Amino acid sequence: MSTAAPYDVVDSLVGLAATLRGMGVAASTDRVHAAVSALAELDPTRRADVYWAGRLTLCGTPDELARYDLAFAAYFGDRPGAVVRRQRLDKRELRLVAEPGVGSNDEGEEQAGESLSAAASAVEQLRHRDVATMTPQDKEHLRRLLAALRLPGERRTTRRLRPSLRGRVDGGRTLRAWLAAGGEPAPLRRRSPASRPRRVVLLVDVSGSMDSYAEALLRFAHAASRRGAPTEVFALGTRLTRLTREMALRDPDTAMAAVAQTLVDAGGGTRL
Repeated sequence: MSTAAPYDVVDSLVGLAATLRGMGVAASTDRVHAAVSALAELDPTRRADVYWAGRLTLCGTPDELARYDLAFAAYFGDRPGAVVRRQRLDKRELRLVAEPGVGSNDEGEEQAGESLSAAASAVEQLRHRDVATMTPQDKEHLRRLLAALRLPGERRTTRRLRPSLRGRVDGGRTLRAWLAAGGEPAPLRRRSPASRPRRVVLLVDVSGSMDSYAEALLRFAHAASRRGAPTEVFALGTRLTRLTREMALRDPDTAMAAVAQTLVDAGGGTRL
């Protein structure tokens, strides 16, 4: 499998839009943002998803649809399967790149497209940066990325059984179904173990030695708390402080302000 640059999907949308403009389709920067937003909800590695995301966002009139099909075939036709093979931004990063204002300016569509790719590259760079060495602009970018973060969380199997299409035969439900049908045979009823989100406990070191990292870790904890599963958050300093209630606040900045009011030992020593 061939390798590719991490943001070929975004670059391809920008290139496709430029191809469309050359064919008389008004594929504006706003439409490119809409296409990126659409791919954030789909699978950017699937050629069909890229096709439909572009077709539904980059075209404005029925007359442009035929030109879109020609442009798409011309742009991707000599690279069959390239969209599938290319690496991609994950969905939360695509949402960040697609935010209003990213890559939009008054200096023309080509520079706007370059800004989109630059924004995507900035996300990739943050993956390898030490938080302690980040500039204020990098930290703001990181805050926005963490605010868009969604953690699905793991699930665990429970002892409770639930109706299922597969699994062990549920004799009681099967018998009741037969009786309800007047004794006529009915499909076997089955059941399988249920699952529930795994409980998570996060311990965040807020001592002086971790001062450069504490805010990013707390914002990550806030994102984890929004996953819809039981999550407990504690801060470790000279004492153990429960922050679960503060992390339940929906807005990240509001939650961080509440945490700052609660923590009285941030930046101090550590007692484990």
